[in-house]
Amino acid sequence: MTTLGIRIAYGRLVLAVVLSGCVEQKSALRPSANATARMTGSPPTLDLRAPMALGARAILPRLDPDAGFRPWFMLRGHKGLPTEPRHDTWDVGDMTGRYLESLILARRLTGIPIDSREQLLRSYLAGLFDPKDGLCYTRGTEWTPRRACLFSQSSAMLGLLSWYRETGSTEARRLLDQHVAGVMRRAVTRSDYACFPKYEWDGER
Repeated sequence: MTTLGIRIAYGRLVLAVVLSGCVEQKSALRPSANATARMTGSPPTLDLRAPMALGARAILPRLDPDAGFRPWFMLRGHKGLPTEPRHDTWDVGDMTGRYLESLILARRLTGIPIDSREQLLRSYLAGLFDPKDGLCYTRGTEWTPRRACLFSQSSAMLGLLSWYRETGSTEARRLLDQHVAGVMRRAVTRSDYACFPKYEWDGER
């Protein structure tokens, strides 16, 4: 073996020893999930309560009090730091329904108390439905017309379902019934399935 080959082999041996020492030290400091399970008698699982609570707390500051607690859609950044919250089409029915469902499920999982802003988010979601056809509409702004987007209907419905399951609210149930009827009126039945020929509606056609 050449001198270079000996040096490479020696370097690899040293690296292996260092890495094995790190692994042993890490294992000694923090037992693995399997080891913890053996000690407690429970199956190895991932505890999601802390991440869920953190996520729920992150949602609440993303509701805009100047727009009826409509969620912000994005944060514009500058040099790696968030500097400016922005609204967009998707922060109406889509994010409102997702946020409401997430807050309710997080409370069930973690036991964190309800925040008054969640009630305001429910009110905002309820105000997005048109009683004429039952659909959830974006509100017309300078960047988007008033539209009922098919994709957003699913997210809004998930929010209503979680709201009704959590509280038994008659308002949530009424909106759900009208919403399902409105969505199905726009479905086209073909053989043994239904589809939607349009992606969005303006409330007129």
